[in-house]
Amino acid sequence: MRGDYKWTPKLNLIRAEFNIPSDVTLRVWPDDHDIKSGEGLKEGEIIFSCKHFSAIRFPLHPLIHNFFYRLNLTPVQVHPNSLRILSSALVLNIIKGWDLNLSDIFNCYKVSAIKDEHGFFHLASLHKRAIVCGNPTSEKRWKEQLLIVGGNWSAPELHLQPIRTTFGRPGN
Repeated sequence: MRGDYKWTPKLNLIRAEFNIPSDVTLRVWPDDHDIKSGEGLKEGEIIFSCKHFSAIRFPLHPLIHNFFYRLNLTPVQVHPNSLRILSSALVLNIIKGWDLNLSDIFNCYKVSAIKDEHGFFHLASLHKRAIVCGNPTSEKRWKEQLLIVGGNWSAPELHLQPIRTTFGRPGN
């Protein structure tokens, strides 16, 4: 984290702004802990960037839960724009009556490493097949605004498919 910047979240404001249920717990990720190892996480906790909250809701939708499970990645490894793509697919399913799933997403996007950011990934459009356009081009400090999320955050029907808490490598 940059030495001249200290993010001090107001958890009650974050909870209200992003409609986080009371059975989902939030606490700040300690600066001195290794994010890649998941050091300091309790059973059933996971790390999200505060920027992710603009694209997801808790408990996670099965499509988003399965995205992390299938790719073998922890949420904090994935750029927030990728979650916006997934959430937009969910909205299109509702509004247009479509049935977009992960196979459809992976027909339009590939998981790519973020340049010069070892261990972090994003969805890159394949051959101009993007389902979603207009995401922010820059999300500064998204890896600095980290919160530990616990409680009822995961898709309940997918409790047997745990999402990683330590950094993984993408797999399809």
